Amino acid sequence: MAGRAGRRGLDTTGTVIILCKGDVPELSDLSRMMLVRFLSFHFLFSSFVSFLCFTFITDVFAGKLTVLESRFRLTYSMILNLLRVEKLRMQDMLKRSFSEFSSRKDEGKDRDLLHDLRKRVNNLQELDCFYCSKDIESYYKTCKAYQQLRRTLHAGVVTHPQCVKYLAAGRVILLQAFDVQAIAVTLTTNNRSPLLTDRTVTWWKDSIKKSATQEEITPHNSAQPLTFMAGQHIVLEVDPAHIFAITTQTVKIPVPEKIVDNFDRRQIPRFKDDPPSQATLELVSSLSSLSMEVLTELNPVAEFHLRDIDTVDDYSSLSSLRQSLDSFNSTKCSNFAEHFKVVSADMALKEELESVKFKLSDASLTLLPEYKERLRVLHELNYTDGAGIVRLKGKVACEIKQQELLVTELIFQNVMEGRHYTEIAALLSCVVFEQKNCSKPNLSSSLQKGVETITSVARELGEVQKKYVKDFVVEDYVSEFKFGLVEVVYEWARGTPFNEIIELTDVQEGIIIRCIQRLDELLRDVKDAARVIGNPIIGRKMEDASTSIKRDIVFAASLYTS
Repeated sequence: MAGRAGRRGLDTTGTVIILCKGDVPELSDLSRMMLVRFLSFHFLFSSFVSFLCFTFITDVFAGKLTVLESRFRLTYSMILNLLRVEKLRMQDMLKRSFSEFSSRKDEGKDRDLLHDLRKRVNNLQELDCFYCSKDIESYYKTCKAYQQLRRTLHAGVVTHPQCVKYLAAGRVILLQAFDVQAIAVTLTTNNRSPLLTDRTVTWWKDSIKKSATQEEITPHNSAQPLTFMAGQHIVLEVDPAHIFAITTQTVKIPVPEKIVDNFDRRQIPRFKDDPPSQATLELVSSLSSLSMEVLTELNPVAEFHLRDIDTVDDYSSLSSLRQSLDSFNSTKCSNFAEHFKVVSADMALKEELESVKFKLSDASLTLLPEYKERLRVLHELNYTDGAGIVRLKGKVACEIKQQELLVTELIFQNVMEGRHYTEIAALLSCVVFEQKNCSKPNLSSSLQKGVETITSVARELGEVQKKYVKDFVVEDYVSEFKFGLVEVVYEWARGTPFNEIIELTDVQEGIIIRCIQRLDELLRDVKDAARVIGNPIIGRKMEDASTSIKRDIVFAASLYTS
């Protein structure tokens, strides 16, 4: 552990860096560890000083940990350079990046788990049943898809404005947790609604708590209904995930708040033996007369006037899945429930095996989809062929370290041909200049035409990337190229003194110097690219441009490094 305190009068916090060779401890464990060490050191002081130390240290360690985030980003130049190396794949490099550290740190344990799961799966016994051996696994998968889709749809529909109106006091609904269903009625509606339901109290509550962390797949229509017994009831808050269905049935409740207050009052030990109120008894009596068979479920698409195409399609898929569940032969088996439990355990084991295999595979890499998207872009732009072999344009892009696609396209579209080297240096400054807001430069017609050409090429590249890269915005890409220093760099390349060019813009002098220094690096990269394609004319222009800007105070030796 190492760190430093904040500077007196300047910083409000200090920094502590902890090297964790294993798993990163929880924040509470770190705070307790540091608190014990701090207090043990100050134990030698008086009790008053120790008290002040304790009060201070508990406030200091109340802060949150700063989570380190990977800054690793894929670039086209990186991809092209790795495609030219046979012994190193891009996937291998991604696995070594810090962005994959959290998912790959337990790779050894995962491989041991994979070996163990494979042995267990190989030892599984097939069902010896004429009906179930045919399609019970397909039934399980269909049932899982149905229940997951239904759960997802209900989570969105229950919070729909129209649904909230239907969940007013008195609406009869069905609750389900695992393989048990119960009739309930809404008393009040919030994000979590107190509901009146059956008095299998402890069992029902335990099921709700368990199902919040565990999703169990059960056979369709296998839920056992719970019926109301005389005087038995409970008021509890129910998560929308446990609302299995909203029915068309309603029950008249004059003042639902009184039922909630009466139940809360009877939870106090002093009043636990008080009888339920008359309104509560009447409501329980009304619910006890209902059964699952007479309740009709609302059609959310029709009743709530849902217009979202994806939601309507999902409900159509849900209906198709529900109908297909009745067509499986395995449901005809007399021991279907028992066999389904066996298959559920076997399928859970197989799914865990597939999950671990996926976790260890290249497909689990976070940046792999982006890598594939960028590969398609390179193929579309003719930088690579169908086999991933780097072509001439790709070899040129490998020489460019900044905005390689744009600079390469400018070279191959002969944008630099026929231009003076001072104009080329000025126009290429858009690649290295990053300040968003600055004064508008006063450009000649030739430079203005060059700006328009570069913007057009950038937009074409943006359109190609938009076809393949997810969430790519063309305008954001075009706006990356800033032309605020074109006039400044042009005059500097022509030999104008530094004290005069700073009057042409409101950009700070340090940023101007940094921009010109980075521009010199870019010009040298373009010179190397010209050598690759065998174009000595562009090479000489880049050398002349580099010479013209590499002078005076901009490239003066630093007092700190020389």
